[in-house]
This record gives sequence, structure tokens and C-alpha cells, in this order.
Amino acid sequence: MGLALGGTPNHRVWALTEQGPNWARLDQLAPGSYVAIRRGDEVWGESDLSPDLAYVLGVISGDGSQSSEYVLQIANSDLDLLRRCQETLARAGGGEGHISKSRNTYNLRFNTKSFRQRLLALGVSVCRSEGKTVPHAVLSASCACVVNYLAGLFDTDGCITHRRPTQLAFEITLKSPELIRQVQLLLLNLGIVGRRAPKTIKYRYKERAEERTYWRLTVYGSDLERLM
Repeated sequence: MGLALGGTPNHRVWALTEQGPNWARLDQLAPGSYVAIRRGDEVWGESDLSPDLAYVLGVISGDGSQSSEYVLQIANSDLDLLRRCQETLARAGGGEGHISKSRNTYNLRFNTKSFRQRLLALGVSVCRSEGKTVPHAVLSASCACVVNYLAGLFDTDGCITHRRPTQLAFEITLKSPELIRQVQLLLLNLGIVGRRAPKTIKYRYKERAEERTYWRLTVYGSDLERLM
């Protein structure tokens, strides 16, 4: 499932033992051991973040360029989605923002350094796609804000696919291993179990070819019903 567990050797967890479900020390576990997963704790914060802005932060985590200290740019082919982001960011003090056409997509661009610094204070760090994380303003926010953040992220990079001929699954693939790990934990807090695994993608540009590692999170079965 891609989940990790750490602790001291004598720390006990609920696991499947030879005597059935029981408490077991970490140093008693081995590869192949089954450990219970705690889900649905519904632990939330009380930050001042609005659900609308949380949605846009999710879009930025998916399709935003965070590499500049002065400029924020979001690229997406859905013009209505970009206009929604433009209006929300304008209300948040970002100014007007400009949408331009670029080949098969559209770019929403904000050039105000002071607003980029405000986003930085929310946790929209200066980094490339592999370094993205969930903004700390979202991690300390209400349930409504977290759900809206996930909706924005999923609207950009998520999809519904066929895991089997008769079984649907939700998938999201990201370049940042930390971002996908945090999304997995946010879903777990909502009671939804996702499976996280590396995914190798063959990348070709002109005459150059290479393999790149991305991270995929998959949700299916009864957990997909909760997600939907």
C-alpha cells in the first residue's frame, strides 16, 4: 500500500499474529506481516483558509509552476477552471492576473511579487514539481478546506480508469514523492485507503529518451465509493 511505520523496537502495534489479531512489538514483525491501518480519525485544524482558496491551492499543486519567487503560473486546457482560479486569487489579493493561449493549453499568470510571497506564507514553496508538498495552511485547515484542496488537485491530475474490466479505480500520478505521500494520509484521515507505488514513465523529447520515476496513488473498491 505504500504506507510506512516507524518506532522503537518495543513499540506495539495491532497485527495479525499466529494467535490471531493481537498486539505485537515492531521487532517481532517480518516481511509479509499484516498490520492494522487506522483510518477515519477526522482530525482537522481551524485555520483562516477559505474553501475556495484551498481549491486553488490544490490546482497549483497539480498544474501550477512554483519555481519562481516572483511569478505564479497555472497551465490547464480547461478555461473555465482557470477563470475560477483567476477570480479566487483576485479576491485573495493577487490582482487581476492574465490568461493567455499557448498551443493546446491556457496559462494563468500572476506577476506580483508581494502576492507570491503571500502564497509562500501559506506553504506554496519555491520548488520544482518533484519538490512540491501540501501547503501547511491546508494541513492545519478544516475538513471542508482539505476536501476542496483535494478536489482542486484531483481536477488537474486525477482520473477514473478501469482497474479490471468490471472494476473502476481512481488514479493520480505525481512527480513529488512527498506530495503523493501526504495526499495518501489526507485521504486516510477521511477514511479512504489508497495504494501508493512508483510508476516508471518513458519520456521522449526529440531524439532523447529516458525513464522517469513518478508516484501513483490508486483508490478502488469500497474506498472509491467513499471518495466519490
